[in-house]
Amino acid sequence: MKLPRPRPTYDAHDEAQARTLIEQADAQNVKRGQDVEIAGGAVLILTDTVTGGRVRVTVASGVVVVTAV
Repeated sequence: MKLPRPRPTYDAHDEAQARTLIEQADAQNVKRGQDVEIAGGAVLILTDTVTGGRVRVTVASGVVVVTAV
């Protein structure tokens, strides 16, 4: 997120613009305690905590598929 530089004096319009940008960026963040849906071309990649290996997790016709990355 790139916020505009603040003006030397308070400006309500600039403040509103900054708040809008913050709210838009916040809406794209994953929140704790909520379901996570991965769609629109995004992929789920998990890292094995022991080996450090990475896998891609997908679902094909109801079957969970794990593929090494």
